[in-house]
Amino acid sequence: PVIITGCPYSGWGMALSALGHLKLEDAGASASNWLDLVFEKAEQDNPLKFDSNLEPDFSQLNASFKTEAATGLTDDRYIYLLEQCASQYPNARFLLFYTRAEIALASAIEKSADPDEFIKVWSQANQRLIQFQRRYRDRALLFDSEAVASKPSEFAQSCLLIGLEPTEIETDLPEVPE
Repeated sequence: PVIITGCPYSGWGMALSALGHLKLEDAGASASNWLDLVFEKAEQDNPLKFDSNLEPDFSQLNASFKTEAATGLTDDRYIYLLEQCASQYPNARFLLFYTRAEIALASAIEKSADPDEFIKVWSQANQRLIQFQRRYRDRALLFDSEAVASKPSEFAQSCLLIGLEPTEIETDLPEVPE
């Protein structure tokens, strides 16, 4: 599997369009349903207030991996399960995304998150991403979401560092002068 995540409400999803440059199969609804169950059992419905050491049952998630191709699992909530996923899936790869404070805060406010609470969570989430990437350098990459969104082919080439295959690389569109 390829675990793809970032800080909840931070706007990191802007980078998801670049995933089309990678050879990833979609895990479909079963992976999302599995996460829903994990977080429902923890009685947690607000991703900004959740930070626990869960021990989820991965057997239900394993059904999502039906193909030989890499399966992309994309969700904010994986940020809280990174260590468990790394232990459960020693061959998993991780694509981690962050956003600058002003982009993250604007996104969170747009989603009606409390700004003070969000900044605290955003800071903790970024620390978590950095620490995880350092610990698992051989299979985790940390990306700036804005850079990925503007240069998807460079993102795809970078993913070769952890063994993810890009699709046929297209040339990025030239930057528009300001």
